[in-house]
Amino acid sequence: AQGASEEGRRHEEAQGMNARELRTLGAMFAAEVEGRLPYQTKSKLVRKLADEGYCEPMEITLPGRFPVVLTGWRLTLRGHTTYCYNCAADEKAEA
Repeated sequence: AQGASEEGRRHEEAQGMNARELRTLGAMFAAEVEGRLPYQTKSKLVRKLADEGYCEPMEITLPGRFPVVLTGWRLTLRGHTTYCYNCAADEKAEA
């Protein structure tokens, strides 16, 4: 029963996001799947999503004679599940 209530809450959470927020989560998800982490942007929307727990700052140091530090963002578990529940809802709507 708790799993069902958790699933319902995540579904409602995904539906409560606007299209721009979901597109941003989608871009972060794509960056992760394609191995392009961290997702780099200066968007204020990403900071808002981070404040709400959907993503978090990330830093990678590329080794070498002159190390390079890449900073950006990655999805949290909450961001992953919210984005994925939205995808599942879209697939059900198309069926």
